[in-house]
Amino acid sequence: AFKADIHGITGLLAIILMLVHALWATVVLVRKQENMIIKFHKFSIIVWLIWLIPFGTGVVLNAF
Repeated sequence: AFKADIHGITGLLAIILMLVHALWATVVLVRKQENMIIKFHKFSIIVWLIWLIPFGTGVVLNAF
């Protein structure tokens, strides 16, 4: 079940971003434009860093 704490909110944001990431990856692969590929890689790093927040909070919250 969804909990409206820092882990739940950032986790939901991360899942939404991963969906956007997957859709954009599909577009980038189909179009094969160099500038889109470069922007995609930058966006991927941002999505990954945001994904680390709920991952880390899950570890911390479940450790205590």
